[in-house]
Amino acid sequence: GLNTKLVALADAHGNLPRFVLLPAQRHESIGVEPLITGLDFDALIADKAFDNNVLRAGLNERGALAVIPAKTNRKTPIPHDAEMYKWRHLVENLFQRLKEFRRIATRYDKTDASFAAAIYLVGAFLALNRGAGGAGERGVLEGDAAQRAEEHIGDRGEPQPQLVGTHRLGRGAVGEQIELA
Repeated sequence: GLNTKLVALADAHGNLPRFVLLPAQRHESIGVEPLITGLDFDALIADKAFDNNVLRAGLNERGALAVIPAKTNRKTPIPHDAEMYKWRHLVENLFQRLKEFRRIATRYDKTDASFAAAIYLVGAFLALNRGAGGAGERGVLEGDAAQRAEEHIGDRGEPQPQLVGTHRLGRGAVGEQIELA
């Protein structure tokens, strides 16, 4: 059937800074470039669906660490930081919190703009709720992962990893790829 794919960026605190809506039949990696354009970050943590040479080369040019496990069909596997990859759970947690809102989980909206507005509203609500005594500082890199991130960025300051994830949501179709930043 007709579904919508939400490719989202989560910051180191598990908040939703940006997202892109795609038709369900499009591959997730199509939505990454609009998400990271104009952002300054030190590491991109994503799952195997985002393992492609173009994305890795783009991250390398930016000086960002690609924390993406290699697909099983890759001829020469590319190693990744397994400890830092553990923080990808923040993306999954973000999607679970978004799906708590029935309007987002089932996509009742007809247009992309109204659906995107609902996602922004829920994202803002979750960020404000989290800051008002919810999870506090949960999601900040700690331990070995923080040390490796600091070694990677040197003297540039606090590590700012960005996490990318994707989920199919509800019914309805997306007419075109739209970036809403």
